[in-house]
Amino acid sequence: MIKRYLEKRNNPWELLVVAAMFLIPGIIILFQRQPFLFPSFGNRVAQITLWSPTELHVLAWFGIGVAAILFVLYFYARCSIAREEKLPPPHFLDSQH
Repeated sequence: MIKRYLEKRNNPWELLVVAAMFLIPGIIILFQRQPFLFPSFGNRVAQITLWSPTELHVLAWFGIGVAAILFVLYFYARCSIAREEKLPPPHFLDSQH
C-alpha cells in the first residue's frame, strides 16, 4: 500500500506550502507603516532592535521574492515530472549495469 502511494506521489505541493510561508508574512509586513521592535536574545541578555518601515519593506520584498522563486520552481517540477512520465520505459538491454 505504501509503495503504491509513493509511486503516485507526483505532486510537489510542499513547495507551495513553503512559498506561502514566505508570501503571507511578506504581504503582512508590507502593510506595516510604523517602526517595529524586534527582540533578539543573546547570551542571557535580551536586546531590542528598532527596525524602520523601509527596512521592514526590504525584508518583505525579499520574502515575496523567495516565494515567487518557489512558485516558479513548483511549476518547473510539475512540467519535469510530466515530461518524465511521457518517456517510454527504458529497455532492459540498453542499461549499462
